[in-house]
Amino acid sequence: MTAKEAKRLDRSFGVLFSSAFYILAGIYIVIFPILFERFLFPLYFIAGACVIAGLGIFLMWRWAFWLALIAIPAVVTTFGSVLIYSISNFGFNPDWATALFNTVNVLCLAFTAIALLFLLDKRKEFR
Repeated sequence: MTAKEAKRLDRSFGVLFSSAFYILAGIYIVIFPILFERFLFPLYFIAGACVIAGLGIFLMWRWAFWLALIAIPAVVTTFGSVLIYSISNFGFNPDWATALFNTVNVLCLAFTAIALLFLLDKRKEFR
């Protein structure tokens, strides 16, 4: 294995975290319309952008960096609006299921910020 191939395979924790987060966020976003309302087409597009960006980030492609940056406002809006709707209608902790759902959305918002910081840190390494 040459040094160039070894450098291509060596990915930092930030890149792996961002890639895994975007792929998992895309899967999480697409599950909701499949289970509850099949005609929420914008969520399918956001989920597709997240999964494609996650795969591209893993492969360290420059266009995936830009796609991830473009998808961040949509992801924050999705998780934030779901969280606000859930809290305003059901409260933050009326039962275990709602508390778990709200906690997952808060964690997804926090992980979105962390993934953004990791991406901005590694932006020079994308080709």
